Amino acid sequence: MQFPLFLTAVVACFASQVLALNMTFPAPIGLIQASDFLNSADPARTDCSTDCNLAQGTITACGSDDLCLCNDTMLTSIMSCETCMFQQLIADNRLPTDERTGLVSAITLYTGACTGVNHTSNLSAVALTPVLPANWDGPFGQGLNPALTAVSVIAATILGVGLITTVNTM
Repeated sequence: MQFPLFLTAVVACFASQVLALNMTFPAPIGLIQASDFLNSADPARTDCSTDCNLAQGTITACGSDDLCLCNDTMLTSIMSCETCMFQQLIADNRLPTDERTGLVSAITLYTGACTGVNHTSNLSAVALTPVLPANWDGPFGQGLNPALTAVSVIAATILGVGLITTVNTM
């Protein structure tokens, strides 16, 4: 009776080592391993290929060694890649198409996975610090296209003239 219990414990121990550094992203990404963390399909990943390929190469070289995947040099390299992608998203003035692209939540999941394997980072805070492009004038989202803008202005004019007329005839 003790042998099956021992065998189950050994299998669980090895399984926990194989699946040690996993992150669960929202759908459609789901559960990924550290080796897939920087494999984003977003165009910002291509624009930041220098930083991200360096970080991806280091992740690949670490293999399944959790201490290597979670050391401060690795986390700094990943932060550099994510910061570059974040800056590219700002320059393009668009939202990411992949949850792994330039988001603090992605880095938080990675550092959380490292904490899950009993490794704490010396990085004081997980934050992306962008360098804004010179031509960036801030986020701007006009909710109306030209046709709806014209209809809105005409409706506001009719209401305004009608209200002024009503007040003046009292």
